[in-house]
Amino acid sequence: MSEFTTLIGQILLITCVQMFLEMFIDADKRPYLSKVANIACYAVGVYFLVQFLFDTLMREVLEIVSNVF
Repeated sequence: MSEFTTLIGQILLITCVQMFLEMFIDADKRPYLSKVANIACYAVGVYFLVQFLFDTLMREVLEIVSNVF
């Protein structure tokens, strides 16, 4: 459960960073910079999610499978 709350905290932090970046970057004057910042935030969020999936959920699935067989 602590790993899940850590994941939620990381995603919340990324969302806050993305909101602050959108506030400081004027999307009308620099649309490319806004798009790059959004893509970077999405990529970091996906990285944390995949890391959580492989570290936590896959370990538990492998334990269940090994106990059954």
